[in-house]
Amino acid sequence: MQVRGIFKYPRKEKYIGVETGLETGSPRIIGKFMRGKCLPFKPEQWPEIVVQAMGILNDNHWFPWTSLMIGMPYETDEDAMVTLELLDDLKFAKTFYAPMFFTALGDTVLHKKRTANLKILSDLQKEIFIRCWKHNLSLYRFGWDEGFRKYMIPITCSIFYNLYYRWRSDRKFFERFVKNLAMLPFTPDPLLQNPSLAIK
Repeated sequence: MQVRGIFKYPRKEKYIGVETGLETGSPRIIGKFMRGKCLPFKPEQWPEIVVQAMGILNDNHWFPWTSLMIGMPYETDEDAMVTLELLDDLKFAKTFYAPMFFTALGDTVLHKKRTANLKILSDLQKEIFIRCWKHNLSLYRFGWDEGFRKYMIPITCSIFYNLYYRWRSDRKFFERFVKNLAMLPFTPDPLLQNPSLAIK
């Protein structure tokens, strides 16, 4: 899949999209539930592995669709903070985040655990969701006019909210989410101005 038009990367090469599972930035959660994901490395090395791997992918024109799992069983605010710190380390990465709430599935170790939702998430866990979408929209904002940013984002989010989320979600979270997206800095992607900022 070519993604050059989406990311507006300042080169003429073709780019490849690939799906990858980041899931969490917390070495503790990786060690508890996904130890095999980081082999042959140790769970404690997970954040460093992710940053280096993302840099290698981007340098070779691979731009991942990256999933994150929010509200996993036993996840604490300390774990959420580590994930936020990792997202900050990846702020110049060319990737599209897909933040998802933990869902208990059959035939897994966690199949009896409670599925996550906005009502049980902490503010830091909700911030992961917001941070991911701020990153995603920052990839598209180059070339937007101010009217689109100021009006269309809140209107579009409001439509989805009223059709699906309002009856089951956190109104304060929704207002915070829309405010964060609508107030994105109206500036070109820093990487477009200075490609040397890309992670290595």
